Amino acid sequence: MDRTFRRRPWFYPLGEFPPAAIAGATRRGRHIPVLLMTSLFLLLGACSRSEEEDPRFAFLEQTEAGPDGSVSPNRAEELRREIEANEDLVREVVAGMNRTAVLYKLLAEEYIRQEMYEPALIALENAMELQTENAVLYYWAAVASARSAKAHSSDERQDDLVQRALDYYERALGIRPDYKEALYGAAVLLAFELDRAEEAIIYAERLATLETAAIDVQFLLGNVLVRVGRLDEAADVYDRLARAALSKETRSRAEANRDEILREVAR
Repeated sequence: MDRTFRRRPWFYPLGEFPPAAIAGATRRGRHIPVLLMTSLFLLLGACSRSEEEDPRFAFLEQTEAGPDGSVSPNRAEELRREIEANEDLVREVVAGMNRTAVLYKLLAEEYIRQEMYEPALIALENAMELQTENAVLYYWAAVASARSAKAHSSDERQDDLVQRALDYYERALGIRPDYKEALYGAAVLLAFELDRAEEAIIYAERLATLETAAIDVQFLLGNVLVRVGRLDEAADVYDRLARAALSKETRSRAEANRDEILREVAR
């Protein structure tokens, strides 16, 4: 057993004290109360430190506390024995759950590789039940949901899958507000799939401040700005892209978009 979590005994066996000290204390009977009080103080201090050092006992104590916020001394001792008796089993169960989560993630990765998005979504959702604060799982669940929706263009499940994708993007961003891929996915989904450009612009602008040199991000921002009617700002975005573009294709696309917007503004 890990000595870090070993409980300090409540009482030291008599043989652990030097015999001479015991004999001397007996002869000096008037000092026995002082020795007892000192020993009791040290013992209580040791037990208090032990409980503070072992969060497992504190947790069990909280879950079984009575109206006064504590457990009885007898029950406290039982809890300590149960911790020692079950700690190996607890570690095995947790390790098994971790292996299960890894299995689901590997399944999801292979399903996505094979473009099998609905099975991937199921595997990811199973993994999320075990790792509820993993932003990457929510991101890939959003991707799998959005891709699965394309297979349901003729039935009502498409709307459910698209909304689920948005929910997963937002949950990923709730954990990691600067998650660039999730920001991009949410902006694209809102602007192009749900026609909710006013919401998409929030994500697009946040992403553009993080990825100032990313061409696809700037094109996305320009597009969403047009959709919300902020044409002058969109023209500025495309003008900056045209000026900074390293490739002829990118420069031509940016100039074409800028010029079209400027013609629209001039009407």
